[in-house]
Amino acid sequence: MRARIDCRAPRVDARAVSARAEAAGKRALLRAGERVRVRSIAIAPRRSGRLIASARVDSEAGKVTVRYGAAYAAIQHEHTEFHHPNGGRAKYLRDAIEDPAAAQEILHIVSEELRAAL
Repeated sequence: MRARIDCRAPRVDARAVSARAEAAGKRALLRAGERVRVRSIAIAPRRSGRLIASARVDSEAGKVTVRYGAAYAAIQHEHTEFHHPNGGRAKYLRDAIEDPAAAQEILHIVSEELRAAL
């Protein structure tokens, strides 16, 4: 008895794959940025709500930026001696990024997007 197995790979349009991967990367960046924004909001100081409301995710040229637009955002972020009786703390953005669980979430987001695209 003989069996023949044909294992030729199907043709792949490299440009189409590249375009799908690039689009997936952009989606992953935006999702990751949004996740960091949500994490930082959870630990940002709360007084009037303006600081939290000013949180934004921007994307341009393959980069994502999470920022707080409130005029006093940098002051609140950097001054660890400030007390926040309504909750939250200084270094809210840095801590949201440097948390090991956040890194795992970001890796998961990237792998999900790439897996779905390819």
